[in-house]
Amino acid sequence: NLVHYYKELYDFTGESLIKTIKNTSDSIQCLMVFGHNHALTHFVNTFGDRYIDNVPTSGLVVIEFHVDSWKHIFKGQTLKIIFPRDLRE
Repeated sequence: NLVHYYKELYDFTGESLIKTIKNTSDSIQCLMVFGHNHALTHFVNTFGDRYIDNVPTSGLVVIEFHVDSWKHIFKGQTLKIIFPRDLRE
């Protein structure tokens, strides 16, 4: 199954989000997470290398980590930020 639903990701502090990501199987090389703010903004500012004031609804932030195990993630490289406002013509 490629999609898993975790109600604990509806988390305002981000602690459940961090715990879930760090407990991801190392067989997963690319992980996409949908969650709730403030948790997402906290995560991207803790683990990315670019400060983001607020990750809005439908916002996308891509962070790359150079580790062999999810449990060892630390400050990664923020590769891409796309917010709905960026898609307006």
